[in-house]
Amino acid sequence: SSQGPTRDGRFKPDVAAPGTRIVAANGFAGPQRKWISMTGTSMASPYVCGVAALMLTIEPQLTAAQIEGIVQGTSRPLPGASYAWMNDAGFGRIDAAACIRETLTINARTRLP
Repeated sequence: SSQGPTRDGRFKPDVAAPGTRIVAANGFAGPQRKWISMTGTSMASPYVCGVAALMLTIEPQLTAAQIEGIVQGTSRPLPGASYAWMNDAGFGRIDAAACIRETLTINARTRLP
């Protein structure tokens, strides 16, 4: 939501997420305008929450720390950047498909006899 690090030196943000011209349901507009396009953290945050929800659907026992680790570990650098943390995009852009693949791997390991 803002550039880091935090005042106490923590590396934030964790990752970047799509947040530009995101189309979403416009729940308060009535039937004439069902959809709205918006930009900003208010649109990027639900994207990340949706990815976390999908991960929890696959593996309900994941902790918040595990989800954060998977999201950070599978993120991809922005064009021209490295895998190192950056003060404007964290560890890179969230990769939803990679998060799901990693969660499936964890789920398969925990289900083995």
